[in-house]
Amino acid sequence: PYTTFNLMVAAGSAHGPQGFSGLTNFVGEMLKKGTQKSTAMQIADRLENLGSDLEIATSYDYTTVTASGLSFHKDALLE
Repeated sequence: PYTTFNLMVAAGSAHGPQGFSGLTNFVGEMLKKGTQKSTAMQIADRLENLGSDLEIATSYDYTTVTASGLSFHKDALLE
């Protein structure tokens, strides 16, 4: 069994401040660069060890974060 988690936030380019085109895309890409608790390499290593994927996409209306992997690892995917 395979599990996919999707988080959709109403934070697309339509919601960005005027004069800052591309800000939503930039923030979406920064989500892959690490957090206060984990570096980008640590996140990538964890995902690789789980055989999982993390995708971040931005559109006009939404930013979507998707994590996919084996259902056995669903709790680890949410960390």
